[in-house]
Amino acid sequence: MEEIIFDKIRHTDENGNEYWMARELATAMDYKDYWNFKGLIEKAQKLFSQNNAKLEDHFVETNEMVEVGSGANRSVPSYWLTRYACLLIAMYANAKKS
Repeated sequence: MEEIIFDKIRHTDENGNEYWMARELATAMDYKDYWNFKGLIEKAQKLFSQNNAKLEDHFVETNEMVEVGSGANRSVPSYWLTRYACLLIAMYANAKKS
């Protein structure tokens, strides 16, 4: 069976917990501009807050190294996301995206 892209970008930490990196998920969901994708993250976080869920258990703030236009690398803010956070983000995604 062919592995789907969501599984291909899954990471696991030293304790075996799975997580997804927000910028990789944005790319996988065909968002060219991370700032547009960040709006989905914020909507999902708001839903978590409204349900009194522990936001920090599902959206772990981190920094990622990304290549900028000059070819240099720069540290930028991002998130490590749980499977549940990814699901909520996908619920808010643009229906026109694949």
